[in-house]
Amino acid sequence: MTAELLAFLRARLNDTARKAQAAIRDGAARWHAELNREYDGYAVADEHGEPVAYNEGAPSIAQATHIAEHDPARVLAEVDAKRRIIDEHADDFGDCRVCADPATSSDDVDGNRDWSRTAKPSPCQTLRLLALPYAGHPDYRPEWVPDS
Repeated sequence: MTAELLAFLRARLNDTARKAQAAIRDGAARWHAELNREYDGYAVADEHGEPVAYNEGAPSIAQATHIAEHDPARVLAEVDAKRRIIDEHADDFGDCRVCADPATSSDDVDGNRDWSRTAKPSPCQTLRLLALPYAGHPDYRPEWVPDS
């Protein structure tokens, strides 16, 4: 099940990265919201000041700011971070390499304390949570729903 979830997550991130790359125009990957008097409203502009998204009277400043905060540069940075998280939590012989139950200890007959942690099975909660935003995707599987 883990291999399928990892493939699903990587495919979604590849799709997102492709879309973000396609949205970059003339090397301008960073966007910002600005008042655009010509269109009587706010616009999302790239780092060269060229409008990326606008409409007469729309978007509102809140909408323009939200769009700008999800510019291609940020999206690509998030894709990179999520790929690194996925690699960190990849299957290690059926267990997650990172996630484990809280440490427990016991004393041996000589009074020496022995600490241990039990690895959590893969796919871990972290991978399931990363997949959750894609729950509406046709390839998402019900068994990937995270524990509540």
